[in-house]
Amino acid sequence: VLFIFLISFARSTSFYFFSFKASKNLFERMLESVLYSPIYFFFNSTQGKILNRFSKDQALVDELLPITLSEFLLNLCSVVGTIILVCI
Repeated sequence: VLFIFLISFARSTSFYFFSFKASKNLFERMLESVLYSPIYFFFNSTQGKILNRFSKDQALVDELLPITLSEFLLNLCSVVGTIILVCI
C-alpha cells in the first residue's frame, strides 16, 4: 500500500509540473507572437479580442488538457495491462 501511495504521489507531482511547464510555454509563445506582430495587427484587432483569445486558450490548457491527458494515460495503462494479462 505504501508503494502504491508513493507511485501515485510521484505520478501526480510529475504530472502537475509537466502541465505547469506546458502552460507556461504556451503563454510565453503566445505573448511573444503578439508582441512581435506587425503594427497593423493591432489596428485590425481590438484589445478585447486579443485578451479573450489569450484567456480562452490559456483556460483550455490549464483546465481541460491535464484532465484529458490524465484520463488518456490511465486508459492506456489499463489497455496495455489487459493485453499483457490476456497474452500471459
